[in-house]
Amino acid sequence: MTLMKQRHQHKATLTKEENQREIDTVLRKAAEAASMNSAEVFVEAFNELSGGKPFEKFSWIRLGNLYALACICYYQHDFSPTSDAMFDSLCLYLLENLDEALANRAGGLGAEKYLDEDMLAAGSGYDMSRFSNWLLDVADFVEMIMRRQQRIELTG
Repeated sequence: MTLMKQRHQHKATLTKEENQREIDTVLRKAAEAASMNSAEVFVEAFNELSGGKPFEKFSWIRLGNLYALACICYYQHDFSPTSDAMFDSLCLYLLENLDEALANRAGGLGAEKYLDEDMLAAGSGYDMSRFSNWLLDVADFVEMIMRRQQRIELTG
């Protein structure tokens, strides 16, 4: 019997609830993998910022997401993926270019909820209810990856 036939037979014997649990597990794992992949891209971008890459070299979407992820990491995880000075500079850059940033969908859909003039002017982003679940999930992985990088740098 081929593997495909075995799987089909196995699925046929599952109850509706068991089948739904299996589907939910697969979907959860796929979402976690997508969040992890996104986090790796954002960690690279945070590293580029720290290395001196100018804001103008990033897309508006990337800058908006970096702001959001830095806020989430700082206020929810007590971890900063960038220096305070870099975060303040990012806030100022987004504030000074807010109309252009929003017109170019900085941070993607829903960014207008968290790219708030008052929060950017204060150099803050403490209101977690403004951020999407996707950003909250990605921030978990950003923190995990960057803490691992820090440990590796410390141990040599």
